[in-house]
Amino acid sequence: MRVNRADALLILAFTVLIGFAVTLSSVSARNSRNQSQPVAAIAAPAMPNEVHVLQGGFWRTDGGFISTIRIKNVLVVAPIQVSPTLFMADGTAYPLAPVTVPISGVATVDINDALAVAPKTVAPHISQFGNLTLVYQYPTPGHLVATLAAIDAPRSLSFVYMINEPMPMAEDNTLKVVEGLWWKHDSAVHGIISLSNTTEQQRTATLRITREVGDSGERQVELAPHTTQVLALEQFSREGSDDDNRTGGIRVEYKGPNGAIMVAGSLANESEGYSANMPFGPHDVTDSPAKSISLGSAGIMLGKPDPMMMPGFPAETRFIPYLALRNTTAKPLDVTLRLNYTRGMDAAPIERDLPTQRLRPFEAKIVELQAALHASGLKSFDGAINLRTSYTGHSGDLILATGSVDQTGTYVFEVRPQGIGESIGTITGYWSVADGDDSMFSLWNPTDTPQDIIATLYYGDGSGRYHFPVHLAPQASITIDVAMLIRGQQPDADGKVIPSGVREGSASFDTAGRDGNAPDGKKLVTVVISGGLYNVRNGTCGMNCTYCNGYSNFVLNPSSLFCLVGCTAQFIVQATDSYGSTQTLQAGSWSSDNTAVMTVNNSGATQGVGSGQTYINAYLNGVMVQQGSFCVSDSMTPICATSNQSAFAQVSVAPVLSSLSPAQGAIGATTAVTLNGNGFGSTCANVSISAGSGITATCNSANKTQIQASFAVSASASGGNQSVNVKVNGQTSPALNFYVQIPTSLSIVSGTDSTTNEAACTFISNGTTYTGCGVTRSFTYQVNDQHSPPQPIQAVLQFWDSFGTVSPNPLGIGGFMTTCTGTSAGTNNGPCGVTTNSNGQFLEKSLSVCSTVCRSNGVCTTGGPSVVTQTYHVGTGAIAQSISYYCSRVLVNGQ
Repeated sequence: MRVNRADALLILAFTVLIGFAVTLSSVSARNSRNQSQPVAAIAAPAMPNEVHVLQGGFWRTDGGFISTIRIKNVLVVAPIQVSPTLFMADGTAYPLAPVTVPISGVATVDINDALAVAPKTVAPHISQFGNLTLVYQYPTPGHLVATLAAIDAPRSLSFVYMINEPMPMAEDNTLKVVEGLWWKHDSAVHGIISLSNTTEQQRTATLRITREVGDSGERQVELAPHTTQVLALEQFSREGSDDDNRTGGIRVEYKGPNGAIMVAGSLANESEGYSANMPFGPHDVTDSPAKSISLGSAGIMLGKPDPMMMPGFPAETRFIPYLALRNTTAKPLDVTLRLNYTRGMDAAPIERDLPTQRLRPFEAKIVELQAALHASGLKSFDGAINLRTSYTGHSGDLILATGSVDQTGTYVFEVRPQGIGESIGTITGYWSVADGDDSMFSLWNPTDTPQDIIATLYYGDGSGRYHFPVHLAPQASITIDVAMLIRGQQPDADGKVIPSGVREGSASFDTAGRDGNAPDGKKLVTVVISGGLYNVRNGTCGMNCTYCNGYSNFVLNPSSLFCLVGCTAQFIVQATDSYGSTQTLQAGSWSSDNTAVMTVNNSGATQGVGSGQTYINAYLNGVMVQQGSFCVSDSMTPICATSNQSAFAQVSVAPVLSSLSPAQGAIGATTAVTLNGNGFGSTCANVSISAGSGITATCNSANKTQIQASFAVSASASGGNQSVNVKVNGQTSPALNFYVQIPTSLSIVSGTDSTTNEAACTFISNGTTYTGCGVTRSFTYQVNDQHSPPQPIQAVLQFWDSFGTVSPNPLGIGGFMTTCTGTSAGTNNGPCGVTTNSNGQFLEKSLSVCSTVCRSNGVCTTGGPSVVTQTYHVGTGAIAQSISYYCSRVLVNGQ
């Protein structure tokens, strides 16, 4: 029996253990989610494959031409499967079987053979010319390069047509301008121009022949999707049909994305075996400021054939350089020419200025280069020269053609001019030493500082590579003969030699220097490179295209980050180069969109300082970028494009929830809880607390490291662990456990238990006073929860008690006083507003027994026990206690 609340408070302190691990670590069954600083950094994900399309490649099978697609896989990390499609002149598509190009290897497709086995659906549409596409899949662009070689060996005719991979762009209707140049080696030379629509919609091309300011003619050509039309130069150009006119220009205009209409031109005199490609290139017609532009032509042959070349030239063969220029603007254009050559292997390079060429508006002319060279002392010179052509204006203001032709007009070595500028390296498409072929590369340093590169020859079957350093002194140049390298069997830097069975392949020329200030750490090089594939026996010569190495897919690694306030993380910038390799780049600067969430220093090191979400940004200045695969030319200035790039990563910083105090509370009660951690902000406005089912958590006050909250646990809440987390500015902390305590047992508070000695006592029953003997036991109860071992519930809890039937009852006990005796609730009923103290304790003031059975002959004796179940209704729980009454003592649950 008990009626009074305890006067003393018993305070139990719980220590919450914090696990300092990245992953969540178990501490106890009651609070198994304590943690410190988890960090979830997501690396840049594997990118899905994208479809890339190479377009163009005017092909022809008229006369004795055999057209071959030459394909180069630039990747050093994977093979590429390529799906070619031929389009007939009328646009009919003819898909060919896929071709797998090995790692760093090459492959060829014979169009003549493909046409010979065309299916019946295609056969009626077969034509002698058309265009093509090459399709491959890879996550990033720029990993496949190709050209179309059209060779008529019996007539010593050879052309190389471009196959480009433009960057994907949305349809636009802006005007595109392509400028071309034609010239006649002799009066019997004639020309053709092909126009190919590479798109799925109708296009209109306008051909303009501008002779003088205000004097121009034009012709419109309608092109259905994927169709090709071939026009004879003499059909639309008055100058072209005039035997006395030796040079002229063509402008092609259309509206649509870059490359929607591809233009190619050919010049030929079949009777002598003369052939040359007509240069075409885009013209920058914007209002951008004029700039100084220099173009380089490397390895122009002069005099007797180079002794490095394979034997077989007729003994009397002499090469004569040629130079044709065209001003594509309505203003006069001054073009300066500077000659570079070397007399002998060990001699210093020599430079000579040649006469400046003033071109009238729209004028095209052939420069009498032979006479200028003789005047510079090269009348009896045998070897190769280099030519720098300079002007002030815009890309495409000047179109030029350079190369060499022998005195018979049979051997034509074209040298494709290119913009002089910096790069991290270039890639060439195809070389061959099979069936009388040989391939040569001319490298010229047009600067006054040394240039160092690594030259690499890749084997066509992907089986290996051969690489060696090349040092070019200021203004120096060298020639690399592939057949001679193979025959020489000279080991490279790795001790390897080119197997004699290797007959075809490709090449690259990459910087060998390092520059700590460059985004990729690579020192930029300035080298003019030209390549040629020739066959002396057939009298055919074709140029070898050069392509820029650049980067794409600029990303931050990690690409996203989740961490807690106080975390640190290092970001790096990565990009994919043309070889498919992932390169780490150095950003010029870094920023955070919200420094109240995460800060970043100038090296990409970050720290989470507040809850929320932000972006970390990296900015790169002047990095070489992949802008599609195009054979470098005089209209590409600079030769390899640089641009400023950026990359970003999304960051989520969540608050830290390090401890709850207390970390438990009674069911049906409201507990004041202190939440400790970091990143909570300064007010409750942006804070929400989730404490599980049946618990309503209210933020009362907050600062950065602490929240004062009330946890109202409903009477229907589930007992045991409930997950508690804090959401601040939309970011949720990892969870801790809050233990919902259900009153399950009672324990006697140590030091509060006392029992009187057995003594005489009196009691009244039915109006009669009796004398007996008995004892009184008093103590303080602690309400405990369901945990094992039980833990005290430190909360104010309403309680009442009731008694069952006494059995056995040798002492003859007949009635009990309960918590609610004397109240409206009555004996054995409740509640009646009686509660524990704040520690969950209450005083059992007296468990008393007074029985006549315990007194005999006026003396107290022994006896008992009379046993009864006393049930305490505490909060939502009912706790049964077994009370055993003896004459000399009272036991609770046997103790």
